Amino acid sequence: FLVYWKKSDALRLEKKKLNKIKMKILYFLVSLVCFQTSFSQVGIKNNKLSLDYNLGSTNPISNLSPSYYANYLGLLHTDIGARYMLTNRFGFKADLGFDRFKNDEFKVYSNSLKFNSQLYRINIQAVSNIGKVLQFVDWTEKFGLIAHTGFGFSVLRGDTTINSTGKKTMDNAFNFVVGLSPQFKITDRIATNIDISFVSVINPRYNFDFKNSALSSYGTVANISAGVSYYFGKEKSHVDWYNYKEIIEIEDTIVKIDSNLIVKVNYDQDEDGILDSLDFCPDVFGIIEFDGCPKPELSFDCNLNHYPIFQFKGARSEIQESYIPYLDSIAKCMLANPDKKIMIYGFTDDFGDEIYTDGLSQSRANQIKAALVERGVAEDRILTIGEGRKKAKLSEENRKIIKHNRLAFIETISKNQDDIRVLASGEYLQGLFFTVQIGAYRRELKNNKFGKLGKVLVTKTDDGIHRYSINVYTDYDEADKKWRELRKFGFAQDAFVAAYFLGERITIQEARRLIAEKGNSILQK
Repeated sequence: FLVYWKKSDALRLEKKKLNKIKMKILYFLVSLVCFQTSFSQVGIKNNKLSLDYNLGSTNPISNLSPSYYANYLGLLHTDIGARYMLTNRFGFKADLGFDRFKNDEFKVYSNSLKFNSQLYRINIQAVSNIGKVLQFVDWTEKFGLIAHTGFGFSVLRGDTTINSTGKKTMDNAFNFVVGLSPQFKITDRIATNIDISFVSVINPRYNFDFKNSALSSYGTVANISAGVSYYFGKEKSHVDWYNYKEIIEIEDTIVKIDSNLIVKVNYDQDEDGILDSLDFCPDVFGIIEFDGCPKPELSFDCNLNHYPIFQFKGARSEIQESYIPYLDSIAKCMLANPDKKIMIYGFTDDFGDEIYTDGLSQSRANQIKAALVERGVAEDRILTIGEGRKKAKLSEENRKIIKHNRLAFIETISKNQDDIRVLASGEYLQGLFFTVQIGAYRRELKNNKFGKLGKVLVTKTDDGIHRYSINVYTDYDEADKKWRELRKFGFAQDAFVAAYFLGERITIQEARRLIAEKGNSILQK
């Protein structure tokens, strides 16, 4: 008896410690909600706080004892919570939920034994507005899709007890919840939703019917419910229905008179007859043919030292008609200078998915290349790079005029007439590659003594030095291996690995940086 009493006393102490830990966690979660919601309406342009209430059906889909079955659509489930959106994409919520589980009243399983139990829970959840994250602004003005997930604390109660004390059995456990809620805007203050959620109770002591010990380390409950959200705050609208992209595009045309009235004003800052919302150069007087920018003052003397800066409309890659004469002049000059080669860089603004903007910038550069090829310029004389959202390198003067990054510009690749990318065999090389430089001489060698080592590349620098290298490698390690072999057998003791990009020699560190930034697409093909 004494041994049993001591064991029971130890168990009671362990339970007290566990309950204290659970209460501390619960207190922390509630305190966090109170702290955050106390600052929910400070310094914002749209309301961020809402009260959500749902009512619907529940069904335990695991952890029921044999011969115990619940209704497919058992009543009752209800939950109420406060949701705070940090932006129109992300936020968090605190909610209280209740589920009642009961034996099969509708006789779907006619042999189900009777039981009646309840689940109470409190949760803190992260919230994501999926429509805003994916930037589906065309259909998120009235329809939204909210995803939510988080952890919390549960209390379960049964109508009977396993130990026959006559009192209702209780069980405490942590839980995990995940759900999806399509929502529909009714007014600026009210929205409705349909919520589908799954709640997993972690390490319960009993099954949901409270007739046996738990069958597994977690029990799962499925909920489907309909509900309503009420938006709090002094502003007119809630961030659930706010599209940042739309406001950014017309930001300079909005005048806010008071909290309930926003007036859109057609504003033309430079007085060129083109509204600022449509003007690519809103601070400088321009012409409509160049979308509000001044006509470029460029003279094509076929030195090709200067090129026009091509500007594009938002999310578009088509070349505007106003640039056709400039394309004609560039093509004419390149045909008159067959040794000239160019690189076309494409850029985009920093709004939107990075994969999309990288593709759009490449498409803009490719469009200019295609236009020049149509005009007779050899395709291998033009290289293109999509720089994505990287800031275009504009002069200070041009940066004052051009306020966006929807651009493409052209640079001459190399001033060398004897380009490193032309092998002795006449083969033409593109992109980044590595090679092993054997030697450098003031005069060109009459007899190519390096031919037995591999394909020979000859570079003539501006000061008349002839550099001799062998082979082309797209991998530094391969070039390094070849260099070590040459050193091992006593050939070319002064040899070293060199890297070239767009006809110019660069350092190995620069080559590695380019591969890290641009990927293998810039390597020699």
